[in-house]
Amino acid sequence: MRVGIVLQHCDALDFEELQHVVEGILSLERIDRAFQENRATDLDLLLLSDIKSSFHLDNLLGKLYTTLREILFKRGLPLFPINVLLGNFNREETSWDELFVTDRKVVDVYRIQHTNLNILPKIKNHDKVSPVANDPDPHTSSLADRNKYDVTALGGTFDHIHDGHKILLTVAAFITSSRLIIGLTGKELLGTKKFPELLEDYETRKGNVCKFLKLLKPQLRVEMVLLKDVCGPTGTVPEIKALVVSRETLKGGDYVNKTRREKGMHELDISVVNVIGGEEEDGWTEKLSSTDVRRMLSEEHTHT
Repeated sequence: MRVGIVLQHCDALDFEELQHVVEGILSLERIDRAFQENRATDLDLLLLSDIKSSFHLDNLLGKLYTTLREILFKRGLPLFPINVLLGNFNREETSWDELFVTDRKVVDVYRIQHTNLNILPKIKNHDKVSPVANDPDPHTSSLADRNKYDVTALGGTFDHIHDGHKILLTVAAFITSSRLIIGLTGKELLGTKKFPELLEDYETRKGNVCKFLKLLKPQLRVEMVLLKDVCGPTGTVPEIKALVVSRETLKGGDYVNKTRREKGMHELDISVVNVIGGEEEDGWTEKLSSTDVRRMLSEEHTHT
């Protein structure tokens, strides 16, 4: 069973209200039973609000994924797949068994395929839009940048793809109009990872990334490259215009631009994505990571 919830207006979304709505949906007998019997496959949030800035999108994604993940944690489903999708989702190949909307007109406008349509009461908003905190970071901009770059790059392990990975990929897809180049970490850079026996192989990680991006933005041309060093394709491909990094790996972006300058290539614009559950002051020790996922999988295997 694939469950989808449509949100149309998110500028002043009341996240406590959203939490109550989602908890109510998952408590419905037919849906609760599907989750208990492992027949549920995905929980999708279709974000159809007109977002123009990746900075605002990043903040919103962090709150949405965190809200949904907390609900699933309480239900004993810490690893259940969540996908927050935007208006250019793959409507040709995606259909929801249970679709929840506040306005049935949106189904026709966005051509959302579904089996069972459920009408929700409107989700309350705050009276005023919460201002986005000022960020002095020169790498961060709240200016409109949707589809700003024709070629963008990012890199990572993407092992056991999780919410943090999906936010990174979503922001990268959001600012990219044509071609997204992804450096996928090879064995050379995985030597010190914890729970190495549970690391997914290259092809599995590649497949999961491609599957998510096809769901998120199918018109995007995605190129996966084996990453054997820090720079990867960003150190050799002159057409790349921007690099997406997490706040934890920001220094890597500076290193990439240093390398490009030395090779006579233009510097890349750096788009910075926040880290879920971590702070720079504590060395990002509480951040969501693939290590956490492998640890939970290891504990599951131990208890079975």
